[in-house]
Amino acid sequence: MNPLIRPESAPSKQILRKLVAASLQNFLGPCSLLDPELPFTGGPMLVLEAHGDLVLLSFDPEDGGHALLAGLASWNDLIANRLWLTRQYPEVAPFLQDQVPRLAVLMPTLLPGADLLVRGSNEVMIFTFRVLAVNGETALLIEAAADSSVNAPSRGQLVRQDKAPAAPGLTEEEEDFLDQIR
Repeated sequence: MNPLIRPESAPSKQILRKLVAASLQNFLGPCSLLDPELPFTGGPMLVLEAHGDLVLLSFDPEDGGHALLAGLASWNDLIANRLWLTRQYPEVAPFLQDQVPRLAVLMPTLLPGADLLVRGSNEVMIFTFRVLAVNGETALLIEAAADSSVNAPSRGQLVRQDKAPAAPGLTEEEEDFLDQIR
């Protein structure tokens, strides 16, 4: 059976939050979600990567500029509130002494100049995303921005909110669809 894949309109922020949380392992690698909605600008997520890096994840369903600016403001708030963070999550205290969290931003379309941020810092990761309907179910396609420091696949990975993460790689039909929309 050939899958039916079509673009979807932007979901609400809460639905996008669920889709992003379900797909963290696919674009950040092994990690755990510490907080699905921090009380900072834009309600970013806080993620602990397997190798010990903290990642502040900012996103917006429609506005990449807002996602980036909210992420930068939240990153600043997080740095200013390290004491609060270590009280809330004692397991992160050792990681905050020598380093600052990395910032990951998900945006629906790549902003002009965003690739400069990625090339200029290992602390910033930029991803684009598309919301798709796959056989009637909502899915999220996330791709790393060009020259990203993250070890992401060169092609996106399709993750459905209600399904376990797909194995790496896409089916031939998914590849054809992506070639058509690029």
